[in-house]
Amino acid sequence: MFDLERLFRDHRERVYRWALGLCGRHADAADICQEVFLRSLLRRPSFENESAATGWLRRVTSNIAIDRWRSRRSARLADSRREPISPAIAPDEELVQNEEAQRVRGALAALSEQQRLVLLAKAFDGRTFAEIAAEMGLAVPTVKTHYLRALEAVARVLSSKHEDAGRARPVVR
Repeated sequence: MFDLERLFRDHRERVYRWALGLCGRHADAADICQEVFLRSLLRRPSFENESAATGWLRRVTSNIAIDRWRSRRSARLADSRREPISPAIAPDEELVQNEEAQRVRGALAALSEQQRLVLLAKAFDGRTFAEIAAEMGLAVPTVKTHYLRALEAVARVLSSKHEDAGRARPVVR
């Protein structure tokens, strides 16, 4: 039997942590968390065990965060307005932080769903490969492969910026 109150009580902190890890902002993480549990109410999923519930919630959280990131990215491309600059951070530092955050989000969005879910479970929850495998219904070696490929893909995206920065740029006079 579906029990939203119990699901919320048992998982809200975990869902919030995942969302915060994906989006980096409290307000966005809170909105994502709320949307996850709203979807739970509307869909009333049934879970065989706690691992299945955790896996479903992680997948929904990840998908909502990525959908929000994509829609914001599209909106930014359509509308060049920028958020106000925080006085505590220098404008150039904020620009670098925003670019890095966008690169990380882009790298996560480019991963397969299973790679993204394994990476989130390992990095944000500190879950063991065995726990993740049981939760996702996969073999432990498969989970390890997804994790390593996800790390490699994210590292490749992030290191490409540093390689680009190190290349000589033509001087325009």
